[in-house]
Amino acid sequence: MYALLLKNYKWISFLLALVVLISACFYSDSTAQFRHSTVSLSSICLLSSIQKTPVKPNFFPSSQRPLSYLVSPAFVAKTRNPNKKLRSSVSDAVRKRRPATGEDAFFCASLEAGSSCLTGDTVKDVALGVADGVGGWAELGIDSADFSHSLCEEMASMAKSYINDELPVTKLSPDKLLAEAYYNVESAGQVLAGGSTACVGVATSDGKLTVANLGDSGFFIFRNGTVIYQSEIQTHAFNTPYQMAIIPKELKRQDEKRGVRHIMDYPEDADHSSFDLKHGDVVLFGTDGLLDNLSAQDCLVIVNDTMLKTGSWVNDQKTGLRPNERMTGALELSKNIVSKAFNVSRNPNWESPFSKEVERYYGGVYKGGKVDDITILVMMVQHQLD
Repeated sequence: MYALLLKNYKWISFLLALVVLISACFYSDSTAQFRHSTVSLSSICLLSSIQKTPVKPNFFPSSQRPLSYLVSPAFVAKTRNPNKKLRSSVSDAVRKRRPATGEDAFFCASLEAGSSCLTGDTVKDVALGVADGVGGWAELGIDSADFSHSLCEEMASMAKSYINDELPVTKLSPDKLLAEAYYNVESAGQVLAGGSTACVGVATSDGKLTVANLGDSGFFIFRNGTVIYQSEIQTHAFNTPYQMAIIPKELKRQDEKRGVRHIMDYPEDADHSSFDLKHGDVVLFGTDGLLDNLSAQDCLVIVNDTMLKTGSWVNDQKTGLRPNERMTGALELSKNIVSKAFNVSRNPNWESPFSKEVERYYGGVYKGGKVDDITILVMMVQHQLD
């Protein structure tokens, strides 16, 4: 009898311990940090109690309802010396058709037949990105805008081909877009030379966002009044980002004689990441003209203010900021962010991310923004409307 009670007591103790563990997992308010993302302790607890081998937690739970996307670009180019002539591989007619983004470029391609992501309409599947032509090539008389714009034009064309060929959008990835576009532009021989960074994303109606980021362009993800992710830049040294490049043979020969080489990275060197987006999220892609002047927290202030003013987010007394049913104001938000970045880039007293980087590399005290081309894409996420 005593042995039977002891056996039952062990089972009861085990079950009680299991209940306590599950309760702690589901109701704990603690959070753990991983690469600027947050994950609830419940995810870690459940994984640790079930999995025998370590697995990467899912930081972005999948959305149940299909999603759509509202995209808006905004940009401002820095003033250039009109007397400095740069060699260009494109005609004046082609240059005039391109947006006035300077050495920056962007693209946004709906993957749905008969829709466009740059008309203010929502789209179910989209490929988008920014590229930043490396200004250092101007010292050799080369206009890097040719490369960055050609790269984005090629990626847009490739994305649209998925519609024409009726290929599943799940087969389209940002790393494939970036790699094929780069090698196509390089082999076409129409761009003389140049270098460019790039940040490219593909978002589908199931809420999946995949991103390939090479260099010092990047992206932020905002959710319910917080920054839940910010990308990391890739640099070889101070102000020397990873960059794809087209280097003429003659220049390579000159480099060999002098025992030097130009920086030449490849699409395969890009950082790759994927996320499950939610209704109400805001994703912000930007070139270094944004990231050098505004931090993720600086942008968050603008995002929160604009999303509340437009009614896209509401301030619930019980739950805090949460999304409304409809997302609006993407154009207003993109303009507000670029306007702020432009103004602080010319403010000698602004404590910018760039000024902090200067201090980190060289010591001392440095303040001020960095004048540059600024190009962004704002992408709002919302449930598909019935």
